[in-house]
Amino acid sequence: MLEQSTQYQLNPQAKWHLMRIGHEKTPVILVDNFLADVAHIQTIAAQANFIQEQQTYYPGVRAALPDDYVAFVLSQLKPVICKYYAIEQNQPVKSDSCYFSLVAKPSQQLTPEQCIPHFDALNLKQFAIMHYLNSGDYSGTGFFRHKPTGYENIHQQNIQHYRAVQQDQAVAWGRAEKQYINSSTDEYELLGSIAYKTNRLVVYPGTLLHSGLIDETKDLSTDPKSGRLTANIFAAF
Repeated sequence: MLEQSTQYQLNPQAKWHLMRIGHEKTPVILVDNFLADVAHIQTIAAQANFIQEQQTYYPGVRAALPDDYVAFVLSQLKPVICKYYAIEQNQPVKSDSCYFSLVAKPSQQLTPEQCIPHFDALNLKQFAIMHYLNSGDYSGTGFFRHKPTGYENIHQQNIQHYRAVQQDQAVAWGRAEKQYINSSTDEYELLGSIAYKTNRLVVYPGTLLHSGLIDETKDLSTDPKSGRLTANIFAAF
């Protein structure tokens, strides 16, 4: 049983949406106006200790999310995730890698892996939860298809083929330019996007190819009060 926190409440005006992405019709859950008081988590972020991310390919700085916020988010989302992804309600859910995140790396410093869409997990029962927190004109998140294979989700059954084709493409055409991917390219097709909006929360499978649609002129910042701040939770059943 997930513990409830009195610090966080679901907004009674929250609006729940279900999107279907690509040919595979992958469910993506979107919630507008999620928290009744988003200012509380914004204040916590402003006081958090952000450090350069070194464990993953995330191109920026991160700080730990508070445990009670994570527990509240999972308590609200678990029934909905189970419903739309055909998971039994009695299955336990565990959170992992829970961070405030700020994109901060200039494009000339990106690695090849940071210049293409990515997936978060090969586990079909692992999900990414992303909560847009700040107010501002920031870029959103895009979902992609790998054109040479047609793959939109990467999992245990297709990862080896996906990697082999990627390698062939790199040999034949070279690596992607050092820039953030924010539209379709020769190798990847942008299937759809979700705009950044204060207090908007998004849930999608970790297998789904995606990327932040980063605009260097407005999105790069290490300031949690004014940057493209997100809260990111990875949850597995």
